[in-house]
Formats: sequence, C-alpha cells, structure tokens
Amino acid sequence: MKLSIFLDYALYKTDILIVSNSILPRGPLLMKSMLRKIFQKKKKFNIEFCERNLDQFLEEESFALFQAFFNKNQVTVKEYSCLSQCELCQESPYAKVNGEMIKAENSKELISKLKE
Repeated sequence: MKLSIFLDYALYKTDILIVSNSILPRGPLLMKSMLRKIFQKKKKFNIEFCERNLDQFLEEESFALFQAFFNKNQVTVKEYSCLSQCELCQESPYAKVNGEMIKAENSKELISKLKE
C-alpha cells in the first residue's frame, strides 16, 4: 500500500497515527508536521579551503566538478590564504566543511566526499 493512501486511511480510521514508534495526533498538527518534513530547507554547507592546498592538489580535469558543486544554493565557499593545517596541507587535498575536516587522496575523491 502506498504511504499516502495509508496515511489517508489511517487519518479517517483513528484519532492518532503511529508511524515508526511515534504517536502523531490527527488533524492540522499532523499535516503541519508532514509538510514541514516535505518542504524543509536543505542543509547549508560552509566549505573553507586553503588557497595553497587548492593550488597544489586541484587537478584541471576535476575543476568543472568543483565549479558545478560550488554553484549550488546551499553551498557557501570561502578560500583563505592559510587554514593553519600545514602538515595536512602538504600531504593531501582537504576542506573544512561546517567546521569538520575532510581529506582525500586526490581532488576527485575530495569532491565525492563533499557531495556526500
């Protein structure tokens, strides 16, 4: 049975709805809750790069992948001259995403991790 049909049926048959061990009241509160989940804003990503690290590890063939990813609305990119991660900077490409360090073996792997 499709979820929407099930929800319609459940709303007419009971005063409460149990979904995934959660009890939801019937009526406007349920509708508001469902609409909020459906139309919730996508999480924003603040990505910080070290300029020197990009210069060292950004491969020309992956530049277009980075450009397309950065043009998304939920992505904010900042490039700094230094992020004070000198050891990591010399070893591999990395980025700081919402305060969390993400590193990879190459720039293609880094963009794949950023998309996750």
